[in-house]
Amino acid sequence: MSKRKLTDQQRRRIQANQKKRRQKVHGNNADGDTNLGPEQVGRIITRFGKSAIVQASDQTYRCGIRQHLNDLVCGDEVTWQMAESGDGIIVAINPRRNTLTRPDFAHKLKPVAANIDTIWIVATVFPLFDSTLIDQYTIAAEFSQIPPAIIFNKIDLLSEDALAKLQKSLSVYQDIGYQVLYASNTTHHGIDIITHELIDKTSVFVGQSGVGKSSLLNSIHPELELATKQVSEQTGLGTHTTSRTTLYHLPSGGELIDSPGVREFGLWHLDVSELAQYFVEFRPLLGQCKFSDCTHIHEPDCTIRQAVADGKISQQRYDNYTLIRERILENPNR
Repeated sequence: MSKRKLTDQQRRRIQANQKKRRQKVHGNNADGDTNLGPEQVGRIITRFGKSAIVQASDQTYRCGIRQHLNDLVCGDEVTWQMAESGDGIIVAINPRRNTLTRPDFAHKLKPVAANIDTIWIVATVFPLFDSTLIDQYTIAAEFSQIPPAIIFNKIDLLSEDALAKLQKSLSVYQDIGYQVLYASNTTHHGIDIITHELIDKTSVFVGQSGVGKSSLLNSIHPELELATKQVSEQTGLGTHTTSRTTLYHLPSGGELIDSPGVREFGLWHLDVSELAQYFVEFRPLLGQCKFSDCTHIHEPDCTIRQAVADGKISQQRYDNYTLIRERILENPNR
């Protein structure tokens, strides 16, 4: 059955009702329903179908979701009420600071998580390290207005020379202000540093399947004992071990959202004319090219290409910009 489309008037009425509910969180029951308790604020731990787990104070409650709150995601702050059964009902989503989105199977943007302080992009050598994929994640983070950072995992698989070469490649991200950390679940290298960086923040791990996101979380919070699987030797790709996005409270403080791994992070929804602004080192130079609609590919007197030639912008990042731009233009889902 297809979803019933709402009129503009219906949407406005729903939004107004949600606003009223948020404003009277400490008041009486909504809509005069005596079967529900007073409204209170909670945080979405995870969602499955038409239900969600809400954390309020030190307890969690299974809650149903009102019909028109379809975009509810992990990390949302919500208004909910207790039912006589002991379960609850979510009646409103409180305003978000930001939202992480990604394309779904229908090629439409789907919210994944909300109210995030840092997106940690987890990468490794196996599956194969790809700086273009990292840049796709940094673009998605900048688009969502969430600060990105990078964790390079499984460094125990590298020789000293290979690690030195990798660190040189990743230094381009440090040069533009992104934090880069190195880790190994096998040797526990970097785990204490990562744990410290997660304190008092809501963070999310993103990256290809098989890069070790769940293993990292197990090292940070061993009591979770999340399921993990090895990378396929035949395909070089990881298998999904996280079935739904879930928020975990860390013993050292802070919250970590574990999301299902993805092998690609599509950016087809972006306007290619806006792509350059999601490269932070490009931003100070935008608007200074000879042509106002400069693509930074072939036009004369382009300040971006001149900065690359002068060594002020990394050739690696610029090459990834041109490749990602080309992929967006060629994507049939645009």
